[in-house]
Amino acid sequence: MNKILLQLIAFILFSTNVFAQIPKLEHIKNLKESKVIIGLSDNDELNGELKKMVNNHWTLCQIDSSLPFKEAQEKAKQDDNLYVIYVSTMTSRSLKHQAAGTGVGADMSNYYPDSKWDFRLVSASKFVGLSNGNRKPLMRSYIPDSNGYIPAESIAHGINFMQTLFTSMIEEQKGAMKVIGLYKKEAKELANKTLYIPKVWLHKKLTAEIITKEYGSTNYKLVSYEEWKDAILNKQEGIAYVILIPVPLGGQYVFQHHIFDSATKQLYAISQSKVAASFFAQNLSKANTGYISKKNIKKYKGVLSGKW
Repeated sequence: MNKILLQLIAFILFSTNVFAQIPKLEHIKNLKESKVIIGLSDNDELNGELKKMVNNHWTLCQIDSSLPFKEAQEKAKQDDNLYVIYVSTMTSRSLKHQAAGTGVGADMSNYYPDSKWDFRLVSASKFVGLSNGNRKPLMRSYIPDSNGYIPAESIAHGINFMQTLFTSMIEEQKGAMKVIGLYKKEAKELANKTLYIPKVWLHKKLTAEIITKEYGSTNYKLVSYEEWKDAILNKQEGIAYVILIPVPLGGQYVFQHHIFDSATKQLYAISQSKVAASFFAQNLSKANTGYISKKNIKKYKGVLSGKW
C-alpha cells in the first residue's frame, strides 16, 4: 500500500469533517482502564440491537450501564474514566453548485423570487461512535444501513472495527494513522481463510468465473446475505468477509471495502477506489460504486500478497 493511499484512507476514516478527530493514543490507553456507557436513542428496536451487540462483541473494557445518549454524554463529561458507545448519523455536504438552466431564458427567479437557485449535494451515513463526553467523538466507525434500518451485523462490524484499531494502538503503542499501515503485515493470512463475498453486493457483470480468475484463488465463497450475516454474528472460524462501508464525503460517498476476520477480528485490508485531491468537487473514480466489481476483486488479490 503506497503512502499516499494510506494517508487518504486515514483522512477519510478520521477527518472528513470538522466534527471528527483522530483517536489519540493517550485516550485509548485510558479507555482500556475505564468503562463504557451504551448511549441510547429514541428508537427502541435500535437500542435493543445496540445493547446486544455491545454485550456480545465489546471486550476492550467493562460495560458500565445504558442511558439515554444525552445523559450518558453528561455523565462521561464529568468522569475521565467513562466513555459512551452509540449509533448515530453523519451528514456531509458539498460546496454550493449553481442550478443548471433548461434552455434559453430559463431563469426561474420570476416564479420563485426568494430562491437563489444554488444547491448542495448531501450524503449521510450511519456510524458506531465512541465519545468521552465532548462534542467531538473520538472516532466514528461507519456502517452500512438499509433505508435507515441498521441491522445487527452492521453494528457488530462497527464495534469490531473500532475495537480492533484501538487494541492495535495499545499493543503497538502507536497512533491511529500509523497503526493502519501495520495491518498489511497480517494481510497474507487471508490466503488461509475462506473469503465470504455477499451476492447482494455483486456487480451484475461479475461472475464466479471472473472472480476466480482475478482473485487468483478458489478459496472464496459467494454467499447469501443470511450466510454472510451468520458468519459475523456467530464469529465463525476460518471465515473472512467483505463488507462495503459508505463514508460520506463532500455530498457523495467513498465506498470502502473492509476485509475482516469473523472470529479473530483481524483486519486484512481497507480497499477503496481512487479519490482525486479535489474530491470536494466530486472527482471520484468511476469504480467508486456500492457494488463489488472486477476492479475490486483485483484489489482483493493484492491483499493475498500483502499489498493494499
